[in-house]
Amino acid sequence: MSEINESLIEAPLKALLEDVLFCLEGYLEGQNDLKMIEHQLKDYDSLAGLVKIIGNVFKTLMKKVDKKITQLKLNINDNSSYRSYHPEEEYEKLEQIIQKHEAEIRGHISIEQQLKLYSETLQQKIEDLEKQHKETIEQMHKQMHLLKKDLGKSNETYRQLIKENEQLRESVEHPPKAIMHTEGETKSTLTQIYQFCHSDHRLKKVDYSSEYPTSSVNLHSQNSMRHSAPFKSQSQHHKSGKLNNQIQHRNSQEQDLFIKYNQLLKSHAQSITQRSQIIQASQYLLKGGFANTKKQRSTLNVISDICNAQMHKSSQRNKSQGNSAKAGNTNSQNNINASNKSTTQKIIQETSKTNEAIQRLLKLK
Repeated sequence: MSEINESLIEAPLKALLEDVLFCLEGYLEGQNDLKMIEHQLKDYDSLAGLVKIIGNVFKTLMKKVDKKITQLKLNINDNSSYRSYHPEEEYEKLEQIIQKHEAEIRGHISIEQQLKLYSETLQQKIEDLEKQHKETIEQMHKQMHLLKKDLGKSNETYRQLIKENEQLRESVEHPPKAIMHTEGETKSTLTQIYQFCHSDHRLKKVDYSSEYPTSSVNLHSQNSMRHSAPFKSQSQHHKSGKLNNQIQHRNSQEQDLFIKYNQLLKSHAQSITQRSQIIQASQYLLKGGFANTKKQRSTLNVISDICNAQMHKSSQRNKSQGNSAKAGNTNSQNNINASNKSTTQKIIQETSKTNEAIQRLLKLK
């Protein structure tokens, strides 16, 4: 009967020990507590030993529970004391936080207003730039149209000058019939003068060889021949001198005209190349667009300088052609040479100006 009673009591005691251990797990703090409980859980020989183990575990559980309760009380007291002793500080902190947020809100509002104004000014600037861009494109198209017209005129004048140059070369290489005719006349007159002088020399020999004249008729004829011969020779010499002077003067005029047309051809060729470069550069700028207003204004200034230089060059060329025509009508060779020198110097100066302007335009690419 005693063994049966022990077995009946042992089972609930073991269940109680398990429940106590399960509750104790929540209060364990480290490895030391586990070692202490393992030391307490030893093998038991009787129910008294089991009850003793349960009592020890229960005591440790009570100690842990009391310790936890005291800690909780301390925390509660600390929180209550903090709340009771510092409400004004918390209120001041909250006021400071609210004021800080209000200041930030005001700053955001002012920044938003500034951004609106800035966006409006940017929109106005964009509209102004678009208007300027359209105006500059129109001006560029107009100037390109003028340059193309001027280029066509210069091409026509260049072709005319080439034709005139070819005519002058042909006239220099193959002289006209009038000059050949005058040269033939001079040769014939020179041969006649030579023959007449030779016949006069023979007559003088005949007069000196004969002691007395045969008749009065022969004397009269001889005297008339002697008196008329020098007059004829003088007139023929005068004619031949005039013809030679005319031929020399005409040859010099043709040479001067040939030199002048060569210079004009060179200047026209330079102007044509310069204008073609200007048109190419302006087309490149129109295709690429104008990213900068300063660059846009500088290109317009450069193109206007080139147009002014080309207009000034054409006016100087027309003046030089008028002066050369007047000088040809008055037959003053010195004035022609001086005017040609001055026109060539002016053309060189204008070409140097246009070259500088073209270099500036090409640098803007």
